[in-house]
Amino acid sequence: MDGRWGDAVLPPSGSFELTGDAGGSVLHLRGDVDAPVVQEMEVAGVDPRAVVAVDVGALTYIDSTGLSMLVRWAQHARGTGRPALIRRPTPRFVKVLEVAGISPLFQADGP
Repeated sequence: MDGRWGDAVLPPSGSFELTGDAGGSVLHLRGDVDAPVVQEMEVAGVDPRAVVAVDVGALTYIDSTGLSMLVRWAQHARGTGRPALIRRPTPRFVKVLEVAGISPLFQADGP
């Protein structure tokens, strides 16, 4: 490194976990979900077709890359006749979806 900001490779500040559910997998998002976290999901082979819900209760931040991933998942779910269920949506997350104009793509699953 020569001291320039662009040379720094920082680890993701967020994380994800897949857990099993009766109908498929639940994707749990935690911390800051941005491009590095989405890339980790892709490298790990997370298959959006198997995800039945996304839990955002521990999410603190999501950037446009994370939102794009959620939109692709919601479109796939809709194409298969399933709702795109969001578990534990926080008021802040709901506001982000509203400001981005994508809240109609998702359905809250519980409080």
